[in-house]
Amino acid sequence: MIMVHFFAFCTFGTLDYGYLNKYIFILLQCSAPIFMFAMGIGMIYTRHDSSKEFIRRGIVLLTVGLIINTMYFLSNILQVFH
Repeated sequence: MIMVHFFAFCTFGTLDYGYLNKYIFILLQCSAPIFMFAMGIGMIYTRHDSSKEFIRRGIVLLTVGLIINTMYFLSNILQVFH
């Protein structure tokens, strides 16, 4: 998933779209289903399998994701004004 987001956000418009990059991009499109499958397996075999733990983990992940996206947005805004 990290590679997909890197290609999507960090290389927009700057990639040399040769054959190798096209194959890598197509291969990386398969990462979302693989990630969802791994998350499903992880939910089955986790020690913390109560709904309370899932909700807490979801809130933590959402909060961290919002913080990271805010930092990314602010870094882009600061680059524009510099």
